[in-house]
Order: sequence, then C-alpha cells, then structure tokens
Amino acid sequence: GNNVGVICLLKPKAISRRLVVGTLHLQYGSTKQITRLAQLSLFLAELKDMSTSQREDIPCILAGDFNFEPYTDPHRLLTKGELRYSGLPCANGRYPTSLLPKHLGISNSLRFTRDRIESEGKLSHEFGFRSVYHYRQERDLYKGMAPPESEVTVCQGSWKSVDHILYSTVPSRWEYKSVDGRMEKHLKLLGKWSLPTKSQITKLGGLPSLISPSDHLPLAADFLLMVRP
Repeated sequence: GNNVGVICLLKPKAISRRLVVGTLHLQYGSTKQITRLAQLSLFLAELKDMSTSQREDIPCILAGDFNFEPYTDPHRLLTKGELRYSGLPCANGRYPTSLLPKHLGISNSLRFTRDRIESEGKLSHEFGFRSVYHYRQERDLYKGMAPPESEVTVCQGSWKSVDHILYSTVPSRWEYKSVDGRMEKHLKLLGKWSLPTKSQITKLGGLPSLISPSDHLPLAADFLLMVRP
C-alpha cells in the first residue's frame, strides 16, 4: 500500500480552541524498521510545524496504520517522548547514527530549522502523546493485572495491534499522580470502541468479514475539546 500522511488544522466555529489532526500509513514489512522510524520522524516534524502557534498550544490527535506494535522503538518514541536509537538492534542489523538527510533541517527534537543538523542518534518531541488503547503488558505493569490476551487490529502472519490513536497531554501536576506523568488539558478522552482479542475475532470469522470488510479493524475514540480560558 501507499505510505501516506495527512495533517489538518481545524477550527470549530463555536469556540476559539483549534485542533490539529494527523493520520498516516507507514511502510509495511519486517525489514522496514529504519524506514518506519524515519517516516515517523519526518511526520512528527511536520505535525509540530502545523501545531506551533505563538498564541496558543494547539492540541493534536494522531491516528493511523503505523505498522508497528506497542513497546517497539517507534512506539516508545511516540509515548515516552524520546528514543536513543543509534546502535539499537533491528531487522537490518542495527539502527544507524544518522536517520534523516541533513538537508531536511530536522533537529533531534523533531523541529524544522534552517541549519544542516548533525544527528546525535536520538530523537525527542514535546507532544506528550498518550495512547487511547492500553495494552496487556501496560495494564499488568500499572494495575497489577492483565487479561489473558491482548486486543488485536490486524492479522499479519499472526494477530497484532499495529493501528493506534494517540492524543496530546501536558506534564502532570503533583496532585494528579498519573502513572505516565501526564494529564489531560486541552483534550479529554470520553470513550473508545473496544477491540477484540485473537480468540474473539477468530470465532467471528477473522478478517475481512461481514462485520469488518477491511483487513484491519476500525478504531474510534470520542474526545472533548476544552475551551481556552
């Protein structure tokens, strides 16, 4: 399939708060880890450029077919805000020290600059992304329990979760005591569609099927966009 990224800046008529929504489809393939991380880095730089304003912090929602699972290197970059990738093992051997061409002018903090950037083998961003979906390993870590199976979104040889929805948050104040050190501010997650486990979707006939004509299951989330005080 095509590798596509789309970013929209939205302004509701009734309120002053603006919103940036990005969706993307990253390269598929077990040997494309370096390509996916480079594509994601470029997209995040574009997303930062679109959501940067002197007047306000514009919240972001990011969704799509990322073609990587939770707890992989690019997923950690999204949810943890940083990744030192140089030398990490991947299907191609190890990640290189330099990921993006210098002439793109993308800094290690994933911002566009006018300078030719010397890579330091690390990436970071300030979106504070939180995943709408919490996976089995995460629930076991934070809540001391986990279901016997993880939710899945697609079958790529085996059942996996490669489709994600994330939204921007801000650093948490001490009284909130959140497990990820973040808190909602401009966007509040109200609800989401549940995803089936491998056993559940297999009993329903797999994919594609009458309930889902695509080879991927649909994801959906409901947000409240907070009005600027």
